[in-house]
Amino acid sequence: MQTEEDEFHNLSINERISVLLFNNESLLLRREDYFEEVDFSTLTDREFNRLVDEILGYRNFANIEHSRSSSKAIASSIGSAKWSKKSSSDGFSSSYRDIKTILQASGMKDGDTFVDIGSSYGRVGCVVGTNFPSTQFTGYEIVRERCIEAQRITKFLQMDDNVQYFPEDVTADNFVVPDADWYFIYDSFDDQALDHIVKKIYQTGTNRTARLIAKYTGSHRKYSDSPYLELISSMKRTSDFGGCWFYRLKQISQGDIV
Repeated sequence: MQTEEDEFHNLSINERISVLLFNNESLLLRREDYFEEVDFSTLTDREFNRLVDEILGYRNFANIEHSRSSSKAIASSIGSAKWSKKSSSDGFSSSYRDIKTILQASGMKDGDTFVDIGSSYGRVGCVVGTNFPSTQFTGYEIVRERCIEAQRITKFLQMDDNVQYFPEDVTADNFVVPDADWYFIYDSFDDQALDHIVKKIYQTGTNRTARLIAKYTGSHRKYSDSPYLELISSMKRTSDFGGCWFYRLKQISQGDIV
């Protein structure tokens, strides 16, 4: 999204990522002979997301989605991956404000490991990488074009030592979910795919204290019905926030897994 005429093109990396810091929605812009603090707090979520994308140096998501070879959803190992269909806006990315709110409420600590299942263009990784610089973040995304852009922007922001993305079909039988302290899933998988993924997390993981963050704009039934998850807490839906649920893995034996 950035162009040579863009007023943000002279910003340093630290200045760019400052807008991702918790409790900050302002940017100090350098003018010819003074500094101007720009307050973004009055912007709507959509306006804020677009502005932050531009500040971070993202390309236009709509153009990337439009240039993809097919408008149809990519076939995953268990059927059509609806979450991979073309998007005219941001490829089903989470709102920066939502991500900040969720991570602050999670109890996550710097140095924890974090896996994003369906990482789209990498907004979550940018926020994690800024606020938890010692955390190892891994994102998986079935749409290669989205993953490539996430990789590009992570390298540009100099986070690629700790924040990494891989083009993967997470529902495939040969995909192994890595151990992590935190797993993040955002509002995309149908019941069958979600159950398959959560089962993978339980079967392959050895970290019994792992937590799963479920950001969802609808009902959390497909999470609460899982035999592998136990609800810890939730964040209620508001007009601007779709709601979020925090789960732990149930302490069930391997013999009980169905």
